[in-house]
Amino acid sequence: MASPRPAARRELSAAEVASFHADGFVTVRGLFSPAEIASVRQAVEGDATLGARAMAMRDGAGKFARLSLWHFVQPKTVYGALAASRRMVHAARALAGADVYHIHTKVIMKEPRTGGAFDVHQDFGYWHVAGCLDPNVMLSVIVAVDDADVANGCLHVLARSHRLGRLDHGSSGTQAGADPAMVAAARERLPTVACELAAGDALFTHSNLVHWSRANESDRWRRALIVAYNGVDNPPFPRCADVIPLPHALDEVDDDELLAVGPVGFAEGAAEAAGFLSEAKNVETFGRGVDVSAGAAAANQPQPAAATAAAVAGAASS
Repeated sequence: MASPRPAARRELSAAEVASFHADGFVTVRGLFSPAEIASVRQAVEGDATLGARAMAMRDGAGKFARLSLWHFVQPKTVYGALAASRRMVHAARALAGADVYHIHTKVIMKEPRTGGAFDVHQDFGYWHVAGCLDPNVMLSVIVAVDDADVANGCLHVLARSHRLGRLDHGSSGTQAGADPAMVAAARERLPTVACELAAGDALFTHSNLVHWSRANESDRWRRALIVAYNGVDNPPFPRCADVIPLPHALDEVDDDELLAVGPVGFAEGAAEAAGFLSEAKNVETFGRGVDVSAGAAAANQPQPAAATAAAVAGAASS
């Protein structure tokens, strides 16, 4: 039987780059092939290190999702092959408009029925604390390991909210949450988009995009691999290098490497060199400040039907 073919090599189109800058996010369908994402899923399911290093990210309602985060690409793992793949690195450079380096990869695991919400926040609400000053060269890429929809807690975003600047942030459970009054005002003015993804799709988000995800109320897993990049000229404070690493080389690998490595996780790779973030360090650095959980937990409350990404794009161009 012939070997599975990798996803087609591709660069982001001019329209995709323009959509990212206009709306603060862009979805790229099928960036990873079924065979590639199956390899990632198999690694996640069999990787005892992810469970052992996982943090319980408690939301304002007391539920939690599990999250494992590490700072340095491990090229002999399937996670490293994905994060350093040509298609990911080139896309990150195109959207940041700058040379970039890897600041972390994380796996989010929302278990069926019990997986908690991620309260309303901006990624830059975390990263600015560490001394990174330019939000426009920082971005995240959410790669769906499982199909993600509203029922199992997919990401919701406020389209165009990256233009608002950094909102004030405080604590929400063991997470950072955005100021509820600012969030309420933003939600009145900007459309909410439910970013439903099929496994293998990738969602690119600006660091100032306001976003959240509701609890997993389904009988299905919702797992995602999230890779974050930063401009090499936007370093953190040196004293914060244990939560956001200083600029270092990002050795791009060919897209074929993902299938060549196979479903190899940290159980078979080098866990210590990856630089995992501990729960204590996460809370110490990011989980302090004014308690905003009463407002940020609105992510779990009933809300009007969210717009589709296509509808938002149409409105922006009209």
